[in-house]
Amino acid sequence: MVQLFSQTKTHSNEIPETIGSFFLFIGILLFFLTVAAYGGLAILTKSQENTAQTLKDEIAQKQAEIRPEFITQITTLEKRLKNMRELLNGHTAVSNIFQMLEADTHPRVQFNNFSFSAAGRRVDMDGLAASYTVIAQQVSIFEQEPQIERVEFGGLSATKDNFINFKISLIIRPSLLKFQLIP
Repeated sequence: MVQLFSQTKTHSNEIPETIGSFFLFIGILLFFLTVAAYGGLAILTKSQENTAQTLKDEIAQKQAEIRPEFITQITTLEKRLKNMRELLNGHTAVSNIFQMLEADTHPRVQFNNFSFSAAGRRVDMDGLAASYTVIAQQVSIFEQEPQIERVEFGGLSATKDNFINFKISLIIRPSLLKFQLIP
């Protein structure tokens, strides 16, 4: 019986030597790759810091090259331009009305008198047309103009030369009175 016990195989918890060596090799390899990556990042960071410092030095040098009086002139000019924009934005541009009338007047209509009220945005005109049909066409043209809010006409009378006198009033949109800045 003693022999039976000595012949039994005992299982060992040992890892074969080849597998252990493989894992040791992989571990060492990962360690060196990590150290190399860290070193590479440290070198890259230092390089980026040097580049940033070089750029800061160049900016400081360029700023020193610019004359202070030139900077003062630029600042003064900028303030003047800002004030000019504010002044022009508050300015009533009546010339825009004339441009609109020039573009929208029927070829067989003549306007004789012109009156403008900025507060009411109202344009009153006396006109002379070749016929009632021409007056109707002129009113239609003004009604289709997006810069005109309302059109009123009346005072129709025939002249001895077979022309028609009329009065027309236009209420214009505030945007037409704004000075148009060129960007």
